Amino acid sequence: MLETGTYFLAQYYGLEPKFKNDALKSLDTAITYMTRAIDLSPKDPMYAFKLSVCYWNKGDCDKAKKYYDICTALSGGIYNKEYEMDLKTKCK
Repeated sequence: MLETGTYFLAQYYGLEPKFKNDALKSLDTAITYMTRAIDLSPKDPMYAFKLSVCYWNKGDCDKAKKYYDICTALSGGIYNKEYEMDLKTKCK
């Protein structure tokens, strides 16, 4: 599930500069697969991190923060310092 979600997240990045509607469809698909991955393996911080990134790209700060908080709780601390700074900047 995570690999498929990651594929669609990569599709989002490739499509986003020119094809915003198609990019958003890929992002929604990535969210669907990553949510399933979390359901199957709820204790893996990487799944929560990638889902947080998806929501960050979508502009849903509440869910981006929620899943990053889950990620840091599962990993025992800051998971990705650069992303955390971006999250705090974009989602004040």
